[in-house]
Amino acid sequence: MKRTTIVSAMICLSLLVSGCVGKPKALSSEVHVSTNGAAKTETAAGSHDVKVEELSKDSYTDEYKETHTSVYPKLIVDGKEATEINEELRSYIQKTYPLREKTEYGYLEGYEVSYKWGVNGNVVSIVIKSSAISSDYFTTEAFNYDLDTLTPLADSEVVKRLGMTDDDFFKRRQRF
Repeated sequence: MKRTTIVSAMICLSLLVSGCVGKPKALSSEVHVSTNGAAKTETAAGSHDVKVEELSKDSYTDEYKETHTSVYPKLIVDGKEATEINEELRSYIQKTYPLREKTEYGYLEGYEVSYKWGVNGNVVSIVIKSSAISSDYFTTEAFNYDLDTLTPLADSEVVKRLGMTDDDFFKRRQRF
């Protein structure tokens, strides 16, 4: 799975949300972004019904009676669950951003995890946001997949599919 840095993750989502990038001729679809629900995308190669739902979540209550939650996304394309992607994302989140009770002192430690997602052409992007419970630290990571093959896409391939070069992308990034 290809991870991107916090900057490129936010820029990728910003580009999807704002539609500020000119659409390449091969991708004649609208941009769809959601935190839940479904999106239909139409491309020159065909169309896909895309949904990202909650696969599961872990919740813990801390010593102040506040509940902290990690939510794991479930990608569904054309009515079929993308099981391999979903399991890889869940495993990655649990390993990298665990949410657990600290047994030595009895208080909670770890991360809360949420996600947003978007579709542009035949690319679905799932952006994971993890926030540390005990500090102001947070980070985001974007995971991009080809909807035709359900395979991960490299950052440069996503930029290319947005109709840009890496140089164009980084020039636009500086404006944000």
